[in-house]
Amino acid sequence: MRLAARVKRLETKRASGACPGCAGLGCVSLVNERNGQRREDAKGCRLCGRVSKLILLEANHG
Repeated sequence: MRLAARVKRLETKRASGACPGCAGLGCVSLVNERNGQRREDAKGCRLCGRVSKLILLEANHG
């Protein structure tokens, strides 16, 4: 995807105003499986809960 097309898509998503906290884009979530956290426990945006990227630490699987 060209950069201009990607930027336009993201700007359109923000303009829609889906969520006042993340503008519908979601937030990065960090999960440490060594501490007993699971993927399902990932918390994204404070208002809508959307996760845009999930980072797993100490994962025991591929």
